[in-house]
Amino acid sequence: MKKDKFITGNINPNRRFRKIIGGCVYILFLLSTCVGIIGLGLLIFDVLKEGIPWINWQFLTDFPSRDPKEAGLLSALFGTIWLMFLTAL
Repeated sequence: MKKDKFITGNINPNRRFRKIIGGCVYILFLLSTCVGIIGLGLLIFDVLKEGIPWINWQFLTDFPSRDPKEAGLLSALFGTIWLMFLTAL
């Protein structure tokens, strides 16, 4: 092979263009991530705002019931704690 067939010097003449495109894509992905995190934060805030008034001692210590005012999640809490204990082993 002849030497003049090889590229010498600057291998990538479009480096500046690629850096600009890369920066634009980086900003686009960063903004998309921020929008997603802000949306998730707003959803969590709304759920907590609506749900915290319903959490009381009776709700945490009663078993599930058909009547929403008497319903609780004691069995679900024990099941979750038991599953986490078994997973930790």
